[in-house]
Amino acid sequence: MDGWVFIKRFPNDLIVNELFHGPTLAFKDLSMLCLAEFVEYFLNKRQKNLIVLVGTSGDTGAAAIEALRGKQRIDVIVLLPKGRCSPIQERMMTTVLDDNIHIYSVDGTSDDLDEPIRAVFRDEKFVDEHNVNGLNSTNWGRVMFQIPNFFMPFFSPHGVSLNERDVEIVVPTGAGGHITGKPHINI
Repeated sequence: MDGWVFIKRFPNDLIVNELFHGPTLAFKDLSMLCLAEFVEYFLNKRQKNLIVLVGTSGDTGAAAIEALRGKQRIDVIVLLPKGRCSPIQERMMTTVLDDNIHIYSVDGTSDDLDEPIRAVFRDEKFVDEHNVNGLNSTNWGRVMFQIPNFFMPFFSPHGVSLNERDVEIVVPTGAGGHITGKPHINI
């Protein structure tokens, strides 16, 4: 994971925290990989298995697959909208041959995938019986591992000086998963 986060300072005092240097080119790579290691550790310790259910428009699925591929105690089920992911994201997901990765292309949009996934999680008995979890932006573990992204610019020699008073943080985001980490800190 070394060398995945780069902080760039531009002449107009704009500082960019580049989080797109991971294996799937998504900001989620770092947090997903950290979370995957913690989950695997506790599953091994408890001798339990886990099913991870992911609905994606592209980057979440690819990052989850990359982080969880080959994990012996974790099966990953990814639902992606047929023909609605970028070609490179679709290849990142559909060309993984690890036995624990299961990809299903479904009709509809990524928003349409939310309803059947919500239905699964509303069935508490099923979720408990099969140990089902998700890694989308609603997963607190993923949000927890994204919080450090907001601190990195303050600890980099090229980043923000703690003496600078006005700091604006702009976060490009899709469904809002990454920005969820920001309200949990007070910079």
